[in-house]
Amino acid sequence: MGSASFHSCSALQGRSGLAAFPSRPWRRAAGLALFAVVVSLPALADDAADEPAFEASAVGHPTFASPHSNPIAIGGGFVYVANTPADTVDVIDVAKRRLLRRIKVGIDPVSIAVRPDGGEVWVANHVSDSVSVIDSDPTSSTFHAVVGTVQDVHPELFSTRFDEPVGVAFASDSKAYVALSTSNRIAIVDVATRAVTGHLPIRAQDPRAIAVRGDRLYVAAFESNNQTQLSGCLEEDIDG
Repeated sequence: MGSASFHSCSALQGRSGLAAFPSRPWRRAAGLALFAVVVSLPALADDAADEPAFEASAVGHPTFASPHSNPIAIGGGFVYVANTPADTVDVIDVAKRRLLRRIKVGIDPVSIAVRPDGGEVWVANHVSDSVSVIDSDPTSSTFHAVVGTVQDVHPELFSTRFDEPVGVAFASDSKAYVALSTSNRIAIVDVATRAVTGHLPIRAQDPRAIAVRGDRLYVAAFESNNQTQLSGCLEEDIDG
């Protein structure tokens, strides 16, 4: 049994900070799958013939009990849903309340974040050890297509240094953070180059959910004993 504890990190400005939140037990859900239920309203029934057909029996595979963190995000009039067993991001039209398309990403997508300017959607693929970058600019020729991948592979050993990503959060349009759950680190990613530029050490096991608020990066770790945990950042500037 693990528990969730929260860490306040002054990763954006390099200033020290402190926060305490009570822990609550979380249970691992074996074979956890996420599905989007779309209800067609009677008033929109005439548009049904224009909607693409999706074969439910052809979608999905046994899951790897991957943890989820913010698997649903909203941007530009669309809802983006991590469809974990199908290895897709499902796009729902907010106005019509209908599934528009499924975008193939990596294995076991578990977390979604929209870039602050709305131009991209980032999806953490827990088993693929990667983040898929989806173009969400409606004026682009690659709208709702995967246009990039964030990975970090050792140049000599060819092993991943981006192991089992979960949470994704943007500090700005140029900087993003990704929680690397098994290595107890947060990867710092340059949005333009999609390169990992550094790491933030987390003094708790299995960081998962992350969020940026002001000049603080908040991290929820899964394995932190079953008690309330109080922690803060290192005094030195760990994020430049």
